This record gives sequence, C-alpha cells and structure tokens, in this order.
Amino acid sequence: MTKSSALRKHHEISTHFASLEKFQKSLVDEANHMPNWEKFVCRMNLELQHQIPEVLQPPTTGMNVALFSEWKFRIEMMVQRLIDVGWTWNGSEPAHSIGHVIRDLVNTSLIVFLGKYPYRQLYIGGMAGVFHDFSTAIVKRYHEEHRALRHGTATALLLDRFVGDLFESKQEKFDLKCLLIAVAGHTNEYATETLPMKDRKPKKVEKSRFCIPVWPDFDQNGAPHLFMHLPRQIDRLENCGATHFARHYLTLVEEHKDQAHGEFVVVNFANSMRGLLRPQDVAKADPKKQTILEHVRMYADSQTNASPFGKWDYGFYCVLRDAHRKRAYRMLHAPKRLKIPREISVEEIAEVFHHHFLYPTIEPTKLGYRSAELLFSEFNRLSSEDRSVYAHVFAQCMIEYVDWYDSVNSIVANQMPKNAMEFVSLQNIIGSSNIMDVLKPSARLMELISKFNFVTN
Repeated sequence: MTKSSALRKHHEISTHFASLEKFQKSLVDEANHMPNWEKFVCRMNLELQHQIPEVLQPPTTGMNVALFSEWKFRIEMMVQRLIDVGWTWNGSEPAHSIGHVIRDLVNTSLIVFLGKYPYRQLYIGGMAGVFHDFSTAIVKRYHEEHRALRHGTATALLLDRFVGDLFESKQEKFDLKCLLIAVAGHTNEYATETLPMKDRKPKKVEKSRFCIPVWPDFDQNGAPHLFMHLPRQIDRLENCGATHFARHYLTLVEEHKDQAHGEFVVVNFANSMRGLLRPQDVAKADPKKQTILEHVRMYADSQTNASPFGKWDYGFYCVLRDAHRKRAYRMLHAPKRLKIPREISVEEIAEVFHHHFLYPTIEPTKLGYRSAELLFSEFNRLSSEDRSVYAHVFAQCMIEYVDWYDSVNSIVANQMPKNAMEFVSLQNIIGSSNIMDVLKPSARLMELISKFNFVTN
C-alpha cells in the first residue's frame, strides 16, 4: 500500500468512526427512527408475501462445504467492516459482550452446516443469528424501559448503515432486507404488546405508548419463515443451560430493569441470590420477584415444542435445545443431588467459578474481570445457607459447561468442515482466530471438577 493510499484509507476509516459515534447518539432518539422503521416492516411484509416462493424456498436443503464457506466468508466481511469503522465491545454490558457473540457464532455455525433446512433461509437466518445483539455495544441492553427503540431494531439499523453496501446484487439486496427484519424481530415482541415508555423529558410524568410492528413470521400459507425464527432459536441456546445461568449471574453486578410479561421489573443481586426454588405461582406473587434459580427454571420450562417460543422447533436444533434443557434442570437439582467432596470447600468452588469461569471463559474481557471481582465480593456477603446452595449450583454449572464444550468440540472435529471455527476477523479481539480456543475451560476449572463424581446424562 502506498503512502497516499494509506492516507486515503485512514481518512475513510476516521470518517466512518466519526459517523459511528454520531450514529450511536442518534439511536437514543427513538422519534427519528420508529415511524420509518414501522413503514419498513410493513413494506417487507408485502414484499415477502410475493417473493418468498421464488427467493427463499429453493429446492436446495442444507449446506455443503462450498456453501458453508460462502456463508462464513460473508460473516467475516461484515465483522471486518464493523471493526474497520471503529467497532469495539468496550461499551457492552456483562453477558452481552464478545463471549456471547462467540457462542452465538459457534451455535449458528453448527446449525447452518448440520441443520437440514432450506438453504436460503439458513443463509439469511444464520447471519441474523450471529449479528442479532451487536448493537448492545453502543445501546445499553438494560436501558430499554426508556427507549421505544429495542436493541434488535438498533442492530438492524446499525447493519443497514455500516454493512449494507456489501450486499450488491439484486438477490443480496433482498437478503439484506430479510436479515434486517430477522435481527429486529429476534426479541419476540409483537404488535399485541403495547409497552409503557417513560417520556424522555424529566418534568413530564405521563407515559406514552407505542405499537410494535407485526413481524413476518409466517408465509401466506401459515408456514413459519425459518430465517425469522432461527435468530430467536440461536438466542435461546444462550438462554438455557450452563451459559444462561452464568450470563444471568453476570448481569447482577448492577441493579437493572428487564422486561417480563409486558412490564419492566427490578433485578438485583440481593433478591436474585436468595437460595429459593418455589412453585411458579408463589415466586410470581413475591414483591421481590423471582430468584435466579426460578428465572433459570422459567426459561428451561419454555424450551419445548409445547411453548409458544419452541412451537416451530424441529430437526437438529431440537437436539441442541433438549441437551441444554437437561443441563439446566441438573443445575436446579444440584443443591439436593450433587455431592461435594469433603476436601472441597464452598470458598474454593466460588473462587474458581468467579475467577476461572466467569472470567475468562464466559466473558473474556476487562468488563468480565471487573464484574467477576465485584460479584465474588457480593457472594461472600450472603448467608452461609445461601452460599452453600449456590456453591452446589456453581459446581454443577461448571460441570455442565464442560459437558457442553466437549460435545461441541466433538461435533466440530468429526462433522464440521476443516477450519470451520476459524474467524480471522476476530483474531485481534479475542487473541485467536479459532473461536473454540476462547471457549476452552481453564486448567484450574478442570482440576476442580475432576474431583467430583457426577453423571451428565
């Protein structure tokens, strides 16, 4: 590269970076975006009704190595573009940073290559599965009570603004439209929900309301659009099992509000870490809301085809989903069923969980390190009874994580293409181009759980 071309490239990236900062500020002004976004969703609904038969449902099912490589190259291009314009995960909250992104990328890659689903839907839904939470680096995930703009829609706007020009042909431009809708709709919000939103002006106390667009989840015959459901399915694999408990625990580092049953509820460490697992009606009636154990059970119970969320699950995805659900139930039963060897103390389990699992395995960032330190301090202030309950859960969580990692590692080694988990665009961020390296359990963690006598089937 010549000096002049290097200067042009530097100017181009600097301009994009300034644009990224401006874009971040504009995202909090929902009035500028929601009306236009609702119009976009309406247009997409009409286009999909007419174009799905020809465009999204060709006879090809599944992906061969060449098609998977093409999809993977597209992911690399998009990630590299975002990094080039100044993208980082430094602004992310715990549980929605690079660790979550990497596991989404692993889970999506498995489904894209091994799931025998319609190819075009896999291609688009797989992209949405990887990128659906990227905006949480610039739009706070747990500030949504004060925004009509949800993080899914913010991500769609982000992708449209900074990677949209990478989709050039007519087919690719249609793919982009479907990608944006799938990303925006991954949060499972529907027009039947009208959520309260506080006015942005502090002096006003009245609340305004907005109507969420109807997502194009089904075609004109009532069949589900896989590209819409796939990013939700990918997200649900991180909302069940070992990584779900660890991620939710990380969010307790700060009191926040999260959406539940159409309202925003306060979530904090003290209430969440009571060692309780009560019947659902009792937990729901508690003014202090549910504990982390009850939260994990609620999500695990929903991971079936009998629930509205899992109604359309089928094929290879169900294999992954059902394994995660079993892991979640084993964690919930750990206080009564897992026997901790005499030579292992509650303190040792907690130390390994916080300092060798939460960081660096679950959240391999400075934020992950700081959060683990603060949570460790808070944990040590719990009653001895609650510490004992959660020592069992922590131990089982680490056992289940190793079980998950080993099962994925085996699939990658025996069923996936060579270098399937190599993503060069992430090398400077995670320290390796092989994303499985980042997920590998630490030696200290493996040393601890080797002392347990456990069964994971």
